[in-house]
Amino acid sequence: MYMNKQTSEMLKILLNSPGQYFTCEALAEYLHVSTRTIRNYMTTIRDFMNQNGKEALLQQSEGGICVTGTAEELWMLSRASVDHEFYLYRLAPTERFVMILITLLMSDTYCTLNDLAEKFKVSRGTILKDMEKVRRYLERQGISFGSLMNKGYSLDIHENERRSLLVRLVQGTLESAYMGEEQENIYWKYLRDEYGLEIYRREVRMLLLEEERNQKLNVSDSCFEEVQFTIVISLARMKHGHLVDRMDKEQPFTGMYPVFEMAERLWSRMHAIFHFPYTEQEELFLAHALYECRFYKDGAADRARDMQMHVAVTGFLTQVGKELSLPLCEDMQAADQLEKHLKDIAKAHREGIHFQNEYREPMQKAYPVYYEAVKRNIYMLERGIGYSCSEDDLTFILFHVVAIAERYYQSYQKPGVVVVCHTGIGTACFLAEQLKNNFNIRIVAITSRHKLEETMNLYDFDLVVSTVTLNLQGITWIKVSPMLEDNDILALQKIFLNLRKQKWKHKNNSMTEPVAEAEDVFVLEPQNISMDAACRDWQSAIDAAGGLLQKQGVITAEYIQGMKEAVEKYGPYCVFCPGVALVHASPENGVNRFGVSLVKLKEPVRFGHESNDPVIWVICLASEERNPRLQQLLGIMNLMSDPQARKELDKLTTAQEVLQYLIERKMEE
Repeated sequence: MYMNKQTSEMLKILLNSPGQYFTCEALAEYLHVSTRTIRNYMTTIRDFMNQNGKEALLQQSEGGICVTGTAEELWMLSRASVDHEFYLYRLAPTERFVMILITLLMSDTYCTLNDLAEKFKVSRGTILKDMEKVRRYLERQGISFGSLMNKGYSLDIHENERRSLLVRLVQGTLESAYMGEEQENIYWKYLRDEYGLEIYRREVRMLLLEEERNQKLNVSDSCFEEVQFTIVISLARMKHGHLVDRMDKEQPFTGMYPVFEMAERLWSRMHAIFHFPYTEQEELFLAHALYECRFYKDGAADRARDMQMHVAVTGFLTQVGKELSLPLCEDMQAADQLEKHLKDIAKAHREGIHFQNEYREPMQKAYPVYYEAVKRNIYMLERGIGYSCSEDDLTFILFHVVAIAERYYQSYQKPGVVVVCHTGIGTACFLAEQLKNNFNIRIVAITSRHKLEETMNLYDFDLVVSTVTLNLQGITWIKVSPMLEDNDILALQKIFLNLRKQKWKHKNNSMTEPVAEAEDVFVLEPQNISMDAACRDWQSAIDAAGGLLQKQGVITAEYIQGMKEAVEKYGPYCVFCPGVALVHASPENGVNRFGVSLVKLKEPVRFGHESNDPVIWVICLASEERNPRLQQLLGIMNLMSDPQARKELDKLTTAQEVLQYLIERKMEE
């Protein structure tokens, strides 16, 4: 059965949206073909489904065409659609280019033109053109690419570089890891079937899951897949006697003993399974991969860097939410997912991997208002991750914003409930399940009575359901039995009915009102502003800004040291705009309560930032990760990023003038 690339693309659309009907017109517009061609594609897809015994999953009606089925059935069809006989798939030139590179990197001998032409079912002339592209690509990577008249092509490359390039090539095409899709990757399938890698992947996956569980780690999907693929490729190469022999012991992760210990454990376990010899160099190579993919518990400096990302994401979602009249920043789970995604693509950028987003054009057309809001405010995220986002990156971020908005609209009429229980988390979870089984609601949090105030500051909710008596003013709450008796259900029905009426009544107004500030009290206090501080370097500038908060008992001396260590480890990421730095450390370094200080230096100092040095203003932040007052700080940061506002601030001479200026500008928002 022949399936061209466009037909395969249409099948992928159907498999990725089970149960959703697509009209011929919509598919034709997306694939840039006629509706007649779409009907021909439908015939091919129907034949494909019949061939795989799944014809019943293909549904066609006046509303269009769709695919149904379980996740397992859809996954099987996705894999089956990527046939190992690549001439059936008709590789695009860019796909064939990557395949040739992979073949050269995995080859133990020379590859001839005839071998490559036969493997990929194209002419020698086509392969010659491809090899010229391969040569130029490898030259940009600093890799020698040679050919001998009677032997063919080979690479002059060290083993660690060979494996790293393989990982970059294959991981760079795993878009599913960044888009929440489970679809077969043709490059992985090629490697798996040509070189028998599946036997390694199963065992490696089990070992990595065990390490993640035992070490209580929280590794992102993309990082997990990258480490898994790195080990699998290493095993395949080691089977044929190719060992890493050129790893520098003085790596930037030298002090990260956990990754060395994990690498040693993993190789010891794999040696027992596969009986391949391994060396200290192999341990170093794996330790480097584990470190790059954050297969370790974050240290204080790492969490300080994460705080910078959190501030950027919070500011971005807050501002985009204001423009769209949506409370985007209240979806904390989505904010966490966006932060993890940004870390993944930041890592990819550092490694020279660029992800192409095939949905860029349709997403931008489908959500033009959202797209423009994201584009206007992308600078906030760029400030946090340290590079300029491409249109492909921007579209990945657009996916997150659209997902948050869709969740908001879907749950808008569902009241949000906080569950309070004094007898333990088990009883609280039982009560929460009972509530969900009886009512169409959202359980936004489960907490204890002593943490209720903190929880209420973090979440947007409509009702508190408690098993104990509470003393709450101006908040709707009800006391119920943990077993949820009949009288409890009747009382809750009345409350939820009233809540839904109120939500519906105020829906239009709430959609146009800006997101309210979390706190009425201004984030800066007069005693936490200092003017004309004499500092000789960035370390003493941090001392000055941190010292103001230490005097107030907001932080300890350990926190000030933590801020310096974060800059030493990650560089001048804190200099977020010309002349202004936001310094902070991990909350665990010694934060007693939320606080912000602002210092204007007598003479500017250099933090080492390429474009934003020298620094004249230093902001010090001490915060728990989820403090709602961060939104006010973001307003100050945005203001100080404005060149005109900076000129006005620079002219001020007293702390009171600065405070008054910032408050007035806040009131103008």
